[in-house]
Amino acid sequence: MGKIDYETCNSPGEVCNGKGQCKVQTGYTCKTNTDCASKLCDLATGTCKPCASSADCAIYGTTCDPVLKFCK
Repeated sequence: MGKIDYETCNSPGEVCNGKGQCKVQTGYTCKTNTDCASKLCDLATGTCKPCASSADCAIYGTTCDPVLKFCK
C-alpha cells in the first residue's frame, strides 16, 4: 500500500470514511482497527474486514451500517 493521500483518497485501497478521513478499504492491508474504514482489522490476515452485525461494532458503542458494512 502506498502513501495515503488525505486530500483525495485516491491511493490504492483507500476510501473516505464519511467523516472527512481516508481509511483503508475492506480486503486491504491494515495493522490496527483505526487503519480501516470499517474500524475492523483482522489481525490474523492483516486485512480490513467488514462488520457482519452490530455485535462487531459493540466495542465502539456503534452499529453496523447494513449497506457499507462499516461501524458507524
